[in-house]
Amino acid sequence: SAPIDFSGMVARTLAELHNLKLQVEGRATAEEQLRRWLAAVQPDGPIDVPTLSEAIAGAPDLRPVASCAAERAVEEVLTSRTLCHLDLFAANLMYGTSDGTGNVAAGDQDVQFIDYEYASDAMVGLDIANHMSGCTELIEGESVTFDTSFYPTSTQQMHFLVVYLAERGLSS
Repeated sequence: SAPIDFSGMVARTLAELHNLKLQVEGRATAEEQLRRWLAAVQPDGPIDVPTLSEAIAGAPDLRPVASCAAERAVEEVLTSRTLCHLDLFAANLMYGTSDGTGNVAAGDQDVQFIDYEYASDAMVGLDIANHMSGCTELIEGESVTFDTSFYPTSTQQMHFLVVYLAERGLSS
């Protein structure tokens, strides 16, 4: 049988979510959530909140200026805002079949997202980057570790983006 294109399924499902253009009244934006989390950090704790806040505030200035039409198109997609999941690591991706039988021959393969606790209005690129970095996360019981060898290669990232853009009806 043909290999399962799990990455493509995740890309299509994420594009479907982003195409919904949902707005949730009263839901904090990603930036507001981050400000709340930073405000909740204990001042005598291990995190230097002022330095971290300054670095976060300066992050937009680090983005390169688009120098051609293709770069401007990519920038437009990645900086567009919509409802984003913002927690797409493996434990929040459910794989199965659309008919619920588990029998691939009986139904199409499908990926569903669960746990929308961190969902908010955010830039699309943040959701995509969050998923890519989530590929490195390994959870065993209460233990969470990271293995950077699982970070998608350039070829895998490109495949994800091509499928994502096609599903959103945008040219790749």
